[in-house]
Amino acid sequence: MAERFGSFEAFRKQLTTATATVQGSAGITLVRELLGRRLVVEQVYDHYGNVATNSTPLVFGT
Repeated sequence: MAERFGSFEAFRKQLTTATATVQGSAGITLVRELLGRRLVVEQVYDHYGNVATNSTPLVFGT
């Protein structure tokens, strides 16, 4: 996690920022990209699995 986000605090800040801008039934998810093998924070616009292709969801929050 540190090599992707720099620190846990930086990771937490990115999650907080992503969560603050979500509207309606959307949420955020932490995914692991299968090809790049890195962690990515993504905004999800509904709860019906619109996570990027070639990634594995690890955590979902609203």
